[in-house]
Amino acid sequence: MPSDLHPAKNGHPVDWGAVRLSAIVHGVRQAARLHGVTEWAALKRSKREGWLKDPAARNAASLAVKHRALVLMSSDVLSDGGAGVRG
Repeated sequence: MPSDLHPAKNGHPVDWGAVRLSAIVHGVRQAARLHGVTEWAALKRSKREGWLKDPAARNAASLAVKHRALVLMSSDVLSDGGAGVRG
């Protein structure tokens, strides 16, 4: 089995690239929960590979989170049907 595909708690291979992206956006512990790996394994790999040391990646993730929040807020306003807008 390739080193990048160790089984998760559920026995399925782990996509560590996806875990890394989630860790940058949500934090390592939350990423571990989302992808079904132990926090210990995610923390160890994060430290070894320096997931959170790359400022460009952290900045890009921060912008993605802010963009997502704006999209969610605007969709809430649009789905409100104008009920919140008084004329």
